[in-house]
Amino acid sequence: MSGFADYRHYEQVRTEASNAVMGLLAGARMAAYMLQPTEGSDRLLPEIFPQIPHIGRQNLKTGAARGILAAGDTHLGAMAVPYALAIHEDYLRTCLTLLKRGGANLCKSPDDIKLAFQHTEMERVTGESFTPASLEQIHVLRLMRNCTIHSGGKVDNSLLSRLACWPADAEAGWEKLAGRSPRALTAGDAVEVGKIAP
Repeated sequence: MSGFADYRHYEQVRTEASNAVMGLLAGARMAAYMLQPTEGSDRLLPEIFPQIPHIGRQNLKTGAARGILAAGDTHLGAMAVPYALAIHEDYLRTCLTLLKRGGANLCKSPDDIKLAFQHTEMERVTGESFTPASLEQIHVLRLMRNCTIHSGGKVDNSLLSRLACWPADAEAGWEKLAGRSPRALTAGDAVEVGKIAP
């Protein structure tokens, strides 16, 4: 795969996005730590740190700022998942375009095949299969993204239906990475993709 220029580009973009998100997460944790000595102060952030660009937009006391920074994983998860899935979807679109160029008879134009169907279409035209557990994880993550974007960050029935028939290996892999399973979610719960269990 490393000889495929589009794959190398995908890996570079994916790595840059991952590094950026992890850097922001680490930065939030460091900033929360650095604010500890100011705990209990009645002064606002712009008074304490006037040299920080854009700090004037946040008229917060340090305690409130620490709370926001401590919840950074949840906020970054809500922003990072659509970003990561967009990168993945774009790469799969490139692969489908190459398959079409190579003579594969796609069900429609690669630009019109959305992430929900890209893997299935690739399997259909190549006769090969993706790892079922990984595909299930992608679909659950995609539905979590949809809840974040279209349902105000709340769990909807589409996600619950998918989780109801989620295979054990997909759940086990998810738990190994995230420290918890999304199967316990109920309708109306907040989708917290980035929140890692303690």
